[in-house]
Amino acid sequence: MKNHAAQMAFDRKAGLLIDGARYRAGLVRAKAAVIEGLQPESMIRNAVEHAIGSAATRLGASLVKGGARYQIVMPIAVAVFSYLLRQRLRNLAIGAGVVAVAAIAATRHKRS
Repeated sequence: MKNHAAQMAFDRKAGLLIDGARYRAGLVRAKAAVIEGLQPESMIRNAVEHAIGSAATRLGASLVKGGARYQIVMPIAVAVFSYLLRQRLRNLAIGAGVVAVAAIAATRHKRS
């Protein structure tokens, strides 16, 4: 009986040590994620993703049966591309252009 209680205590202690190690590893990962999130490149990437998401929402709202109202979509696209080029983020501008072309191709493909 005494040996069984000692074994249970040992197992409980081992489990607590493993839980503590997992907790500390989680803290290290969280700290690394915060540091990564505060890097300028990461902040710019998040801002661009947010702008693209907003533009996609507006694009979705501006779609009608006859197609997209380009009078609404084009000023948004021009503003995003000019911002990216002013900030010397040419790769992101190219990527945004590719995404825009793919979105237009997908909407035209769905209509036909």
